Amino acid sequence: MKSPIRFTKEFDTLSNPFYENDTTQFSLNDPISIRRTVTGPARTSVRPHFHNTLELVYFYDGKGGTVSVDGVTHQYHARDIIVIRPYAMHGYTLVSDAQRFLLCKIEVSYLNELFGNAVIRADMRAVVDALCRLIPVQRPAAGLVRALEAMRGDRATIIGRFLELGELIKPMSGAAPASEGASAFGHLLAYLDKHYHSKIRLSDAASHTGLSKYYFAHRFKAIYGVSFMDFVTKIRLSKAENLLRYTDRSVGDIALSVGFSDLAYFTRMFRKYRGKTPREFRAQTVALFPRL
Repeated sequence: MKSPIRFTKEFDTLSNPFYENDTTQFSLNDPISIRRTVTGPARTSVRPHFHNTLELVYFYDGKGGTVSVDGVTHQYHARDIIVIRPYAMHGYTLVSDAQRFLLCKIEVSYLNELFGNAVIRADMRAVVDALCRLIPVQRPAAGLVRALEAMRGDRATIIGRFLELGELIKPMSGAAPASEGASAFGHLLAYLDKHYHSKIRLSDAASHTGLSKYYFAHRFKAIYGVSFMDFVTKIRLSKAENLLRYTDRSVGDIALSVGFSDLAYFTRMFRKYRGKTPREFRAQTVALFPRL
């Protein structure tokens, strides 16, 4: 049984402005993370990033701010809920610090594997799809926040409570608007998250979205603020960080496994974006968080 929810610091540790290097440990028996958190002191923004989890954020208090989701900016206030579908690019501007909020992260791939029963899996996919179609910022339906706070327990309990969300969100507004190209790029980000270690060319990415190479490059940078190839490099470096932090694999092996064919180039890019070499990063990480 998990311990009671406590408030912890959040929104002040995103070192990567594009791909969130989330260290939440999901598993087949634990596909949902729930915690009450608070924004850090003097924190005014969270730079645009994306992740592969479905995320629901409910603000208990504070003066609110804005959240940008796939290039569309929304205002949020205390007692609003924010729904971030997997791979949506999003960032925050905070009007006040010390905003308390509930953070619910759902690892959809594990959630779909909890039961072999086809009917239950279809029901769960329907709830996920309904959550992803919600307008990103709105007032939560009655009972929704309490249901999220109670999303804890054994596997059967979690499944039952998750399926209840499908009924609770029915009164909420759906059909979330998307910026130009956001839907196609969202599918592309999901593809990159799974194939970052493969050879990826700009022309292939453009074909994946159905756009010409030149228009794709222009729209991608306009929406995400960085060139496509720089974006791919940042994803690979984030994946490399996890391997440096949590494994004993050699730096050369890690470089190859995340898509760098040249160790010297990997080291140069790591230093450029992280301010230190991969070996320096690993030594510093192990010193701060010794492995058990």
